[in-house]
Amino acid sequence: MINFFFPYFGPLLVKVTLTKEQLKKLTKICNKKTSNHKKLAGHFKDEYLLNTENYEKIIIPQLDIYKKLYKNFYNKELVFIETKEAWVNYMKAGDFNPPHIHPGSRFSSVLFLKVPKKLQEEIEQFEGADKKYNGPGFLSFRYGEYQPRDVLNLYSTMPKEGDMFIFPSFLSHMVFPFKSKNIERISIAANYI
Repeated sequence: MINFFFPYFGPLLVKVTLTKEQLKKLTKICNKKTSNHKKLAGHFKDEYLLNTENYEKIIIPQLDIYKKLYKNFYNKELVFIETKEAWVNYMKAGDFNPPHIHPGSRFSSVLFLKVPKKLQEEIEQFEGADKKYNGPGFLSFRYGEYQPRDVLNLYSTMPKEGDMFIFPSFLSHMVFPFKSKNIERISIAANYI
């Protein structure tokens, strides 16, 4: 069974978990052949395009869960989701993604192939005022304007290996930088129509 979770706010944001076998298959399709970093919002040097057909074959179970939850959340059928593009990100110290959306697609996702243990140590030592929402390497989603109370318009988390987040492409999201040297966090982002 695939575990999932989604916070109740604004657009449908779903967190699903990939199996170890899926992570192995995804790792095999990652390569550093076709650079994609000049087309993206992120401040990463190492971002490379993936073969969308190979990618989609591996993550179909997670997309199927999103379709089911979409029907429950919106009371509308989501007939299909097709991968438009996918790319792998090799995040190093100082890399980050500013708040952004993914225009030109209907849905987007980010999944985490590798999360170094040293990054978890950095988070535990982080002394920021609001480390629950903006720690090193955190992934943060925001919808709507800030409200002081009674509105859930922010969801932040420290992703773990195997976590995949699927969401409407207009949902603003960002990734905070980390400082740990000589480590690399590997994620895959994708857009769908």
